[in-house]
Amino acid sequence: GINAEYMGKENAAPAPAAAPAATGPRLTEDTTSEGMRAKVVADIKELRKLWDIAELGNIEDDDMANYIGNVGKVLEVEEDDETIQLEWENLDTVWVPWTGCVATKEPLSSPAPISHLPPGFERQMDKERALKPQPGLVQVEGDYLDIDGVKVDQDVQVTEDIKRFRKEWEVAELGNVEDKTLALYLLQTGKITEVEEDDESIQIRWENYDVCWVPVNCVRDAKGGALTSPPAVSCLNPGEAVEEEEEFVFFRRDYAMSGELYLTKDDGQANSIKKGHWQISCDKGYLEQCCLDCGIELPCEAIAGYGGNVTAWKKKLATFKFNNKKTLDVPINALHKANKKTKNKGSPDLPSDI
Repeated sequence: GINAEYMGKENAAPAPAAAPAATGPRLTEDTTSEGMRAKVVADIKELRKLWDIAELGNIEDDDMANYIGNVGKVLEVEEDDETIQLEWENLDTVWVPWTGCVATKEPLSSPAPISHLPPGFERQMDKERALKPQPGLVQVEGDYLDIDGVKVDQDVQVTEDIKRFRKEWEVAELGNVEDKTLALYLLQTGKITEVEEDDESIQIRWENYDVCWVPVNCVRDAKGGALTSPPAVSCLNPGEAVEEEEEFVFFRRDYAMSGELYLTKDDGQANSIKKGHWQISCDKGYLEQCCLDCGIELPCEAIAGYGGNVTAWKKKLATFKFNNKKTLDVPINALHKANKKTKNKGSPDLPSDI
């Protein structure tokens, strides 16, 4: 029984956490059985891939890497998704893809404990920390401004209050953006470059010359404070990292630079994509990445930022009809709801052969 086996284990020397990889073929349906020992030998890249295919849930790479090199006893075999439940030496259990494992006679071992805190506690702390202003920024005194009290070239500081910022952001309909992205703007100081009276928002230019629209009643006069810049966010400052890769890897973005959610291929299933007015990304670099991902070439320079409707839909591409009734197949991942502030007026000047 477990007790006798466990008692025996207590006297055994602890197995090293990352014992040398066992050799031998990977487990298959025919070679996997309850009660046998299995060792996780896939490297992190392969294990991540197998993990996602088996839909074993969200896990950080660091936590997953903990399992590699450890030996557990197979308690259950699940043929549907090709996974096994392993029990480690410390009697903790975990489901893993069997193709990432080999049979072994090595002693049982246990992954390093992930944390002594309750599950999710550290991530909750990280999340709360992520919604506070960046370290080192100091709040200016004074009341929030209104649309009549601001002018172009005035320096202003954004509120420190994420709840107020989120509420007013939505009232001004400035687009979909995650709380953690909004939090990067807290207590940042910028110069007003445009004032939009309709929705009581202002465009601010940061020290690094990036711009962003914010609700006017979430800023105070900066009283001569120096301009600052929020940290770069992938959806705000597209990096050039992708181009340095030897092999093309497509990174889908969730948000356009103006804050709207980009469509995904799943949006098409609901047919909702055929309703409403959509816009092609203003970000030519990202649009080119989307085209590469779909294996097509488009005049990205000419079509970026234009609006239109979707008339049809197939896998990664949508048939996009511009206002002048011309159509083009464009990548779904480069479309988002039209934004009146960033959308180009009219229709693109397309090459005659399209």
